[in-house]
Amino acid sequence: KDPVEVFRRISTASFQWAGFGRIDIIHLGDSGGKIAIYDSFECQVEKVIGQPYGALLRGIIAGVFSAVFGKSFQIEETECLAKGDTRCVFEIRPK
Repeated sequence: KDPVEVFRRISTASFQWAGFGRIDIIHLGDSGGKIAIYDSFECQVEKVIGQPYGALLRGIIAGVFSAVFGKSFQIEETECLAKGDTRCVFEIRPK
């Protein structure tokens, strides 16, 4: 019943199973959080274009958080493989 545990135990495994990448939770709570995604299928094909490229991932994360937590979230990609970073990092904040 705890949305944080639902995300930790179910959403992260489903995300990886679907082939989107591997989620590492940096911080997570009812008011949002910060997650890293390694091996992003979307961003690793566009390596080094100089800007974040994870639009599909942002949408997936926003949708999952909305469904799990029951409110809308804003997602910002602060690190990205396409910028030359070693991972993609997403900050999640309620709208």
